[in-house]
Amino acid sequence: MFLYNSNKVRLVLVLLSLVLVVGIKEPLTVNASENTFTVSTYNVAGLPDVITSENPQINNVKISPLLNNYDFIAVQEDFEYHNDLIKHTTHPYVTSHSGNVPFGDGMNFISNFPMKDVKRVTWRERHGLLGNGNDELTPKGFMYSQLTIEPGVYIDVYTLHTDAGGDSDSYAARRDNIIQLSEYIDTHSSGNAVIVLGDTNSRYTREADNFETELLEANDLQDPWIELVRNGMIPSNGDA
Repeated sequence: MFLYNSNKVRLVLVLLSLVLVVGIKEPLTVNASENTFTVSTYNVAGLPDVITSENPQINNVKISPLLNNYDFIAVQEDFEYHNDLIKHTTHPYVTSHSGNVPFGDGMNFISNFPMKDVKRVTWRERHGLLGNGNDELTPKGFMYSQLTIEPGVYIDVYTLHTDAGGDSDSYAARRDNIIQLSEYIDTHSSGNAVIVLGDTNSRYTREADNFETELLEANDLQDPWIELVRNGMIPSNGDA
């Protein structure tokens, strides 16, 4: 997921990333005469290898040099293999690792731009301790910082990882996660340029999810995947 609000930034964002959602407040175009920067978001699946079959001890090292293709990266599930993930990165700014399961939230920023006012906020609603996404095993939530893109040019950046379960209580928790983040953006980033990246665990085609109305529409955001890849077409049942 990636959300972008460009109302106060003259820089052009070049989208070269693995993202689920991106929002912008104005039509997204790339003008080569203006400054550009690249952004990506990764769920790196960094849970301890004893509880996952995704080979994180191998894959995080492979991901590491790929991060150098971007100026700013948000990661989720960055738990046990954080040192492997940043081993080959050249970025001068990395947020402090919050720890492995069950202490860390799995989120970090890796940046070529200075960051300030880093905040981690835990969801007020999570569901599933042993099962239904296991979301209560870590302090999942969202993370905030403000980037200095160049002197006098700032962008508020967020990353998130919502409740992952597929049962009714997980759907309710996930809807509340989205509302909590949206309320925070409205309170703390009103009038600012905003980028939101992360894993919403949501789909346009699933009625139980609310990110389209409560996050995109509520914050006047657009989705570049919709605008650029799908030519403005919202997915319907049977689509991705």
